[in-house]
Amino acid sequence: MDVYIKIFQAKDKEELEKLITGVDTWLHENNASLYGNGSFKINKPKNQIKIKYTKN
Repeated sequence: MDVYIKIFQAKDKEELEKLITGVDTWLHENNASLYGNGSFKINKPKNQIKIKYTKN
């Protein structure tokens, strides 16, 4: 099983909050699933969300 990494970049904290819900939509649209524990990390100082996912 291949595991992929994707980083979502927000320009500010407000956009970061919107991205949190947007990740679920992105996973659904791309037929993907989060991969295990710790596969969804929010880096608030950099306004980034990093996910590890697999293709379904």
